[in-house]
Amino acid sequence: MIHPQSQKRYDFPNDYTVIDLEMTGLSLENDYIIELAGLKIKNNTIIDTFETLIKPPISNLSPHVISLTGITDTMLETAPSFSESISSFLLFLGDVPIVGHNVISDLSFLNKELNEANLPILTNDYIDTLTISRKLFPEFIHHKLLDMASYYEIDLSGAHRALTDCYITNSCFLKLKQTMLASFPTVKDYLFSFTNTGRRLKAESIFPSAEPNGNFPNDIWQKTFIFTGILKTMSRREAMLKVVNLGGLLSDKLNSSVDYLVAGIGEEEILVAEGGISRKLEKAIKLQQKGHPIKILSEEEFTILLNKNHNLQ
Repeated sequence: MIHPQSQKRYDFPNDYTVIDLEMTGLSLENDYIIELAGLKIKNNTIIDTFETLIKPPISNLSPHVISLTGITDTMLETAPSFSESISSFLLFLGDVPIVGHNVISDLSFLNKELNEANLPILTNDYIDTLTISRKLFPEFIHHKLLDMASYYEIDLSGAHRALTDCYITNSCFLKLKQTMLASFPTVKDYLFSFTNTGRRLKAESIFPSAEPNGNFPNDIWQKTFIFTGILKTMSRREAMLKVVNLGGLLSDKLNSSVDYLVAGIGEEEILVAEGGISRKLEKAIKLQQKGHPIKILSEEEFTILLNKNHNLQ
């Protein structure tokens, strides 16, 4: 249940509120909020926090919820009800955009309980870090909050409590902004990319930030690159942008015209060959065995190649 006035956004404003909820379960019809938290950010700085347990209209939390969150029925016995807590939370939210991971779920639960309390549902714009993660890292199989936090090496101590998850979400949001700035020529290009609803990142969608300069010796100029796996120090889109900025070419299909395969770690959302390597890597090895001069680079070797040729400009 999302108010039609609420707009889904993909930008990175300076002022916003991060929210997170813990619930008795995932059923919008049968489950309820048991913890509510938020971070208020102004000029990219946390200026206030909100945190409260909520006593739900049902009792007996499931063992799974207790184990996951550490919240117990005893802790909720003296907690305020949703109706007793929501006024101060709405005042805390204000009218700035709401940021959250899979925030649609949180907003749906909030709006359901607001509706049951005969209160107006939220009209704030919202920004979903899950959606942004899928755009910036289409090569990832999973985009859960803890997956993103692990990738960015963000401390997960105390995860699955609402306020801690707000801090984790905000840290991921700021990291995603850095990744976005490094992965697109301009912010306008990034925002425009959401008009393409396809999830898979295609070579034809990557354009150089400026006209590449080919008047220098360059191991990348007019060489064709293809990527597989997950890169640790940059998103695949960022890596592809670096290649085209140095005059390189990109391909989605591995064949004898490809000069470099950059092999990250982990698996893509594609079939994996016998032995646990990606199909692309398996095919590249077979091409090498047939005498084709394709080079297989680790992320470290790719970074060295980039730095070497960047310094030649």
